[in-house]
Amino acid sequence: MHNPGEMNSERHYFALIGDIIDSRHEQDRYDVQKKLQSILYSVNAEHAAHIAADFLITLGDEFQGLLFAEKGADPIFVADRIIDEMFPVRIRIAIGFGGIATQIRREAAIGADGEAFYRARHGMNLLRKAENRGRAYSRILLDAGGTECSDCDRNARRKELETGVNTVLLLLSALRRERTKRQNEAAAMYVRNAITNAAQTQTELAKRLGITQSTFNISLSVSNAREYAEGLIVAEALLSELKTDGEHAETGDKECADKTVLT
Repeated sequence: MHNPGEMNSERHYFALIGDIIDSRHEQDRYDVQKKLQSILYSVNAEHAAHIAADFLITLGDEFQGLLFAEKGADPIFVADRIIDEMFPVRIRIAIGFGGIATQIRREAAIGADGEAFYRARHGMNLLRKAENRGRAYSRILLDAGGTECSDCDRNARRKELETGVNTVLLLLSALRRERTKRQNEAAAMYVRNAITNAAQTQTELAKRLGITQSTFNISLSVSNAREYAEGLIVAEALLSELKTDGEHAETGDKECADKTVLT
C-alpha cells in the first residue's frame, strides 16, 4: 500500500494536467471554476483506489492529479469524463506517463515532480501550440516518453503505443466537435454506461434525461456516441500495456539511460 510522503522513483504513474481553454473569455468564470472543483471532488471520490494524489485546481484555470499506473486505473476515461461534465466549457488535458522523483502527498498533487509531470507539461504545451496554429488538435494527449531513447526496445514500443493512443484521441476529438449541449448529455451518459459495463438500458438512460428513447437514439446517432465509446475503449486498451511496463520501470529505464550515455 502507498504511504503518504513516500518516495516513488521506481514506480510509474499517470500525471494529468488540464486547463480551461480561453478561460479569460468566460463571463461567469467564478461559476465555471466552482463547477470544475465539484467535478474534481467527484473524480477523487469515485477513483480513490487508483489515485496517488488528489485532483485539484492549481492556478485558477489549471488543474492536475496523479494516478497509479496499474490495472484498474483509467486516465483516459477520467480525462474524458471531466471534459464531458464541463461541456460546453472547453477543456484540454495532457497525460504524462513515468516516475515521480519527489514525495507524494495524497491530499494534493502540488509539489510532486518527475517524469510523469514533465511529460504531462510537454503534452500540454503541444496541445496549446496546435490550437494556436489553427491545426487539428485533440482534447486529450498522451506523452509516454517514447522518443527519449530511440535505441531502447522498451521505449520504441512506448512510442508505438503513444502514437496509436494519440491517433485515436485525435479522431475522437473530431467526432465530438459539433455536439450540442443536449447531444453531449446523451452521448456522455451512453459512453459512461458503456465503459463501466453498467446494465442500464437505453430506455432507462433516456428516462434519466427526461426524453423519449427515440429522441435519445437520435442524439446518439448524431453525436457518434457509439463510435466514440468504442474508440475510448480501444485507446484505454492500448494504454493498458504501459501499466504492465511499469513493473519493469527501474531495470528498463536504467538500460535506456545507459544506452543513451554510450551513444
